[in-house]
Amino acid sequence: MSSKSIRILQRPLANNDFELTPALDMNGIPLGTCMLRVEMYELWFTGEIFPAKKELTTDYVPQR
Repeated sequence: MSSKSIRILQRPLANNDFELTPALDMNGIPLGTCMLRVEMYELWFTGEIFPAKKELTTDYVPQR
């Protein structure tokens, strides 16, 4: 299991589109069923946190 934190900065002219460089390294993961989970949250100036979570289970086949 591993995790990676990514900070998305907000700008006055920002929209909902942004590009994310690959953050998932599957090297060393064996053939089989894997669960992927993405958790995102927005931290408001009041200190309130608005979370969102998505999980996916898939059969992983290593690519070479």
